[in-house]
Amino acid sequence: MERKQIIIILAGVLVCIIMLFTGLYFSGQLHSISQDTALPAVAELKENGTVPIASDATTTTVTTTTVTTTTVKTFSAAEKEKLHEIYAEKITIVGDSIAYGFNAYGYISDAQNLAQGSVAIRDIHDFSFTYDGVEMDILDALKEAQPTYIYMSMGMNDVNMTTAKEYRDTYKEEILSIQKVCPDSNLIIAGITPIASDSDFTDIAEIRNFNRELEQAVKELDSPNVVYFDAYSVIADPETEYMRPECSGGDGIHLSGQSYEDLLNAVYEVMDTMPIPETVMEALEHAETTNSTTETEVSETEFQSEESESENLEF
Repeated sequence: MERKQIIIILAGVLVCIIMLFTGLYFSGQLHSISQDTALPAVAELKENGTVPIASDATTTTVTTTTVTTTTVKTFSAAEKEKLHEIYAEKITIVGDSIAYGFNAYGYISDAQNLAQGSVAIRDIHDFSFTYDGVEMDILDALKEAQPTYIYMSMGMNDVNMTTAKEYRDTYKEEILSIQKVCPDSNLIIAGITPIASDSDFTDIAEIRNFNRELEQAVKELDSPNVVYFDAYSVIADPETEYMRPECSGGDGIHLSGQSYEDLLNAVYEVMDTMPIPETVMEALEHAETTNSTTETEVSETEFQSEESESENLEF
């Protein structure tokens, strides 16, 4: 009799335990407890951008990595044409006398120009640049302007005065400094343009060497917001590698007016591959809306005109 009582008591305890866990399960508390102690699911890791790090029996460390992504959009021919018009309004030119040609020939406004004669990357801070009527250091001017796009072009005044490696290192430092004061700007770093075959200003091979170093510096930065632009190839004769005769501004070093149109058309294609800033997309959408409204108004006007003419016809 005593043994049966013990068995009955144990069975009762077992039943109570089963009932307890059954109640916890259906109330959701047991599921919650298991989730609190488990690592995040793979789907949650992807959604939250978190990656678990190796853990011991008592602690789990989780690190979060933020990744900036760029939405790739395919533009129609009409959209690209309008986009390039917007680029022309939102680009600021920084550099030497060759870069100043964009403003001198009327391709950019005075407000977009931060280029002047004799500037070199090695001594750019020895010059003052005028922005909004005030002369200041190039970094201060860019900080005030906050351009959407910055086109940098200088080096012809460096090739005879420094080494290609020093040129690369100095340029790289300046780019990093500009990124600090203009974190939202896209930078286009233009290579040095070629000289004419009859110019003895410098060795054409040295210009190409400087450009290789500059392109390498941009690659080392590894930023989607900084690109190298091969301005040399736009101006050079592919056979001789010297400046095309029609590109010479007269001295075999500076460029003709047509050259700047060629450069802009080429650089716009490069800018299409960069992240498109929100301000540019907004300007494009506004232009499309305005164009659509204008076309509708013109269509309505033409229809009313045709309707009026039909009413005046005599049969």
